[in-house]
Amino acid sequence: MKRTVFCILIILISFPSSSLGAHNQGVTISEARNVGENFVRLVIYNQGTWGKYHDAHVSHVDVFKRGKRSLGYICFIEPSGCIIVPNTRQASPIKYFSMSQQLDPESEVGMVALIKDSLERHIDCLKRGINLRKHRYWRKRLDRYQKSWNELTKAPVAYQDNMESGIITMNYQQGRVLLGTYWHQREPYNAQCPEKGCSWKCGSNTNAVVGCASTAASQIMKYWNWPPYGTIPPYSDGYDWPNMPLLFSGCSWDPVKVDAVAELCYEVGLGFNSSYGCEGTGAHASLLDLLPYFRYSNNAVLKKRKDYNNETWEDMIVSELEENRPIYYHIPGHQIVVDGWATDLVGGRLFHINYGHGSSSNTGWFGIDEIPGGYPSQEAMIIQVYPDCAIGGTFSGSYYAGSFPYRYFDQDAVGDRAIFGTGHKLHFLHDVVVQCGSLQTNYVKFYGSSLHPTILFSRGDESKGIALIGNSSTLMLYQGGGIRFE
Repeated sequence: MKRTVFCILIILISFPSSSLGAHNQGVTISEARNVGENFVRLVIYNQGTWGKYHDAHVSHVDVFKRGKRSLGYICFIEPSGCIIVPNTRQASPIKYFSMSQQLDPESEVGMVALIKDSLERHIDCLKRGINLRKHRYWRKRLDRYQKSWNELTKAPVAYQDNMESGIITMNYQQGRVLLGTYWHQREPYNAQCPEKGCSWKCGSNTNAVVGCASTAASQIMKYWNWPPYGTIPPYSDGYDWPNMPLLFSGCSWDPVKVDAVAELCYEVGLGFNSSYGCEGTGAHASLLDLLPYFRYSNNAVLKKRKDYNNETWEDMIVSELEENRPIYYHIPGHQIVVDGWATDLVGGRLFHINYGHGSSSNTGWFGIDEIPGGYPSQEAMIIQVYPDCAIGGTFSGSYYAGSFPYRYFDQDAVGDRAIFGTGHKLHFLHDVVVQCGSLQTNYVKFYGSSLHPTILFSRGDESKGIALIGNSSTLMLYQGGGIRFE
């Protein structure tokens, strides 16, 4: 019975179908090539690049299958990336895409296995036939999908003409991915987890896995490079953010960097009251319970998808990401991070998911109803996860250092007659711009002294940046002036 319910729900969220005949609206390999080629052109036209490249194209297309069963097509992109196109028009034309990684279609593990599982369930459900056109929401979604198929399957020359003439209105937003990390649960990230007699490829330890909850939360903390130290033992020692790499590869690792990452992952696990094992590590507390120990805002809140319609749910996600905040997201049996979005690429929004499975091939862009492993009635997210001393978008008045002298510029901010006293440690999220207001009466002043220096820095590295260390040292921003750390 449980399997039947799951299947019906997948139809409701992913493939609005009216009948078995609708599923038979198949997709040919040439149509899949057109979808891939035109999608790449659309991204380049609106964003300027395909990942790091100003030009890209489909090099070849293979059938995407499990055993002998065709599930769709995989378009390999030159110079990098791939696109998976389902073999039914009762879905978004883009099941998955990456601008940096090329998946192995023969694989049966990781992201590829998740996508195959999802497509198989969807196709099986479609064969049973359900009429969703009586539901207003799904009628609109099906119409958007059909419009996208009609456009993206056109010959690339015709599509290019329509795009440049403004006929195509699928506007691509920035599409930035917030996380730069590709962390995993196994070695060496688990170097400080309890010893459990486990066996790992590189043989560096026999410890338990970190756990998906701890991996997701640790990656979010690494994004912020926060806190400098926690509030109580065992979290109150310092965290070595500059020595935490975005990814460990191979089997030869710098022990200093391993210690830096492993300490964070393990102590986050303690906050989750984790039960450790080789096959899996369970979290027995909520992220909300541990955030105060790591100096994150008490504004963080749990949201359950079943309490909202799809549009409102997507709007909440977009709002968070526009505030530079990665989202801790729950799907059945796993915790992931939502860290990017793009709008109206194929008739709806796409979201970037980091599964915490290592390399960037285990991340990808998906519609909210297309997330591999997702199950709408059981999905949830914790939003408003940001440092507790964050400044926000505007600031004014006088700020004093106090016993905990840190403040965090977490987003683009405009100051109006603001003064930061001596002794501050001012942490800037990378790439945000802090500006003085546009009026002649506006100013922003930073003071430091030899006894109480003020430091402006980014990425958790207090050894680099701006130090105001002389007596009466002052850094002043006048009308329109600004600071940005890369």
